[in-house]
Amino acid sequence: MGDDRSGKTTILRQVFLSSIENSNAALLINLNEIKAKKPSLEIFKRCYKEQFTGSFDHWFETPNKTVCFDDLSEDGRSLDHIEFAEDFFDHIFVTVESDRHVSFFRDDVRLVDYQRCYISPFTHTKQEKLIRNWVNNRGDISDASLFHEVDRLERNVNSVILDDKILPRFPFFILSILQTYEAFMPNDLKITAYGHCYYVLIIARLAKAGVDPKDEEIRSCFNFCTLLAKSIYDIDENGGNISRSDFQEFVDNYREKFIITDAVLNRLVSDRGLIKESGHNSFGFSLPYSYYFFLGRSLAFHYKKNPSVISSMVESSHLRKNALALIFAVHHAEDIGIIDDVIIHTMCAIDHVRPAKLDAQETKVFQSLIKEIPERLGGSKSVQENRAKDREHRDRNEKSGATQNEDFDEDTENPVIEIYKTHKNIEILSQIIKNKYGDIPRDKVKEIAEAICNSGLRLISLLLHNESQLDELIDYLDAKFREESDVKYADLTQKDLDHIRKLASYLIFFWTMSHVEKIVSSLAKPELHEVIQEMKEDSNTPALDIIHYFHSLDTSVKFNNRQLALLKDLVKKYSRPDLIFVKKVLSIRTQHHMNTHSLTGPQTQAIRAALALDRKPFDKMR
Repeated sequence: MGDDRSGKTTILRQVFLSSIENSNAALLINLNEIKAKKPSLEIFKRCYKEQFTGSFDHWFETPNKTVCFDDLSEDGRSLDHIEFAEDFFDHIFVTVESDRHVSFFRDDVRLVDYQRCYISPFTHTKQEKLIRNWVNNRGDISDASLFHEVDRLERNVNSVILDDKILPRFPFFILSILQTYEAFMPNDLKITAYGHCYYVLIIARLAKAGVDPKDEEIRSCFNFCTLLAKSIYDIDENGGNISRSDFQEFVDNYREKFIITDAVLNRLVSDRGLIKESGHNSFGFSLPYSYYFFLGRSLAFHYKKNPSVISSMVESSHLRKNALALIFAVHHAEDIGIIDDVIIHTMCAIDHVRPAKLDAQETKVFQSLIKEIPERLGGSKSVQENRAKDREHRDRNEKSGATQNEDFDEDTENPVIEIYKTHKNIEILSQIIKNKYGDIPRDKVKEIAEAICNSGLRLISLLLHNESQLDELIDYLDAKFREESDVKYADLTQKDLDHIRKLASYLIFFWTMSHVEKIVSSLAKPELHEVIQEMKEDSNTPALDIIHYFHSLDTSVKFNNRQLALLKDLVKKYSRPDLIFVKKVLSIRTQHHMNTHSLTGPQTQAIRAALALDRKPFDKMR
């Protein structure tokens, strides 16, 4: 079982080829080609002659035979063919779409004896390995730049796969994004690189459905889907399926205004097309990303006629459906007006909070915690092992985030909504600045970058307590514990309170650094370096110094003298004991970079000297 483009057919072919290589008899059969026929040995014989030479009768008598059935469906006699094969084959493999299995075969007694396997999307670890193989096969990157290039491509892929529920990390999609970025970027600039990646995926889907890749047929499909997406949104803002009667009414109204042939419509509305009929007599987009792609296209094209739709979406950007629609609208937008509207409304949802500076006073609360962090981080593991560990950490964070409820109701506290809204606004602004920086004025680019930084730093301020505030928090928790406890526990000991204080400090530290990293990843384009440099000079705060340095590390082609000089200057600038927080996070981030990238011996030694770490001979550094 697997979703669309998860690799079901590829795996089935691999099973077939593996059986042949092991000298076992095997057949590969596409159920779509035989589902209308009555099961018979003649079908096996015909498939055998298409795949092999020699006597079918002799082949059929051999033991340990395998048959691989591709694309089980509820249509025709697909399942009858599988039942028939059970009398003649020792091993039977079947592929089926996950949704189809749930709708039609989950409780079918004829499949009760089959072992069920589901193809999961790639983890970040597997994705990074796939991208690394892609770069190695190109053969145009030096060892020193390899992992920086992998990071760059990985950021491109991750920026397109914003939501694993919208576009899963299957190899097909990852490789399609890589290939699109490498070779097929748009020339007419009517759509961003991000939007073009989805455009290519949609064209591939149409081709799979049998749509002729001619301009007139593609344009007809795109126009139909754009208007359908808006019609679905008007009926159900959640983008779900619409009833058969609503869909038929849309088709009738569409044909009064536009021409679309029956052949194109039938291919468009099919199991392999962009629109499909569900088992509940309703219609909708077969893939979530296609719905948001076309809804964004509609919002961008018709923005001037109804700008209030965009405004209302931005006001409720904490809702996942609105954030996704806005992101796709931004990528289709040719009019700067819609960009301005989105920017104005997404500047910050918590602008009453002062952005954190991360100066000595604000970070004094971390003093004892920082001292417990060892000077040297990492060990004898290789770069690949460290990178794998880092990606495993990303997978855990992503899985943890996916379990959070993104649906808010009237009972949800407003501060929670405002925090989540700020997160989503940062994502929307990030998409604008990383994909539209060449289309909008430089001062507007800086304005967006400042909005991203200030939003993230305001989120940090929400939990960044000074020592007296932290003491008040611990006292409050102690009082609530004694007040609300059903059992008469003894008062918390000083040791308990110290432990709670330490845990609270750690959580605030984690909250702080995770939002610093969110800011940096939201601005992760080398073209923005000068803008961030200006922001750093204007602000002159530790927070912007940290963001600027992290950005320089992440977007460089390789670690060079510029990063080394910047590190030395910062270490010198923040050498005072009360600024130990800044020096420590610079050290942590730099050592992480060393452990996950290939640096030369002299570079590693220079970094260790700058950070006052113990030195080791070159041959023992890795």
